[in-house]
Amino acid sequence: MLQELTQEFLRLRAMESRQQAGREFEPFLHRLFTLFDLEPTLAYNLKGEQIDGAIYYNTDHFVVEAKWLADTVEAEDLGRVRLDELISRKLLHASTTGNCYYPATEMLG
Repeated sequence: MLQELTQEFLRLRAMESRQQAGREFEPFLHRLFTLFDLEPTLAYNLKGEQIDGAIYYNTDHFVVEAKWLADTVEAEDLGRVRLDELISRKLLHASTTGNCYYPATEMLG
């Protein structure tokens, strides 16, 4: 299944229509998150704003926002962190500051 998802991702990445790739990326994320037992929710809209989906991890729900970038993001730009560690850091930030917005780039920068 992971190999199939990798091939799907590469197909989406190569698409000329970035808008179409973005639309097809949402169900891709759903399948990926399902594979890792994150109980994903499909994309939905809130007051004119589209949410790409949500995941459930360790008794908490997280909104997912995904974006295609024109340039490749290098691993050193993001740092290396496990998804569960990233989510744990976000939970700690939210509980200590009361602010649930904590971008990974700020966290790892």
